[in-house]
Amino acid sequence: MSEPKKCCICKGDIEIKRTKTGEIYWTEGNDPWPVNNDEDARCCDVCDTHIVIPARLNQLQFDQKEFSK
Repeated sequence: MSEPKKCCICKGDIEIKRTKTGEIYWTEGNDPWPVNNDEDARCCDVCDTHIVIPARLNQLQFDQKEFSK
């Protein structure tokens, strides 16, 4: 098996997703936008949950405030 991909934020390993029977079904991690805009960048689940998703929510709130002016 090849080396796991690295998170573009924490530089840790990106989790390999497996079914209950152990079959690998996902190795690509998560899209880190807006924290990292590189189209090839990927992030781990922890960084997605604690950094990327909050950044997206902040971006959405900012966009809504700008739109309502």
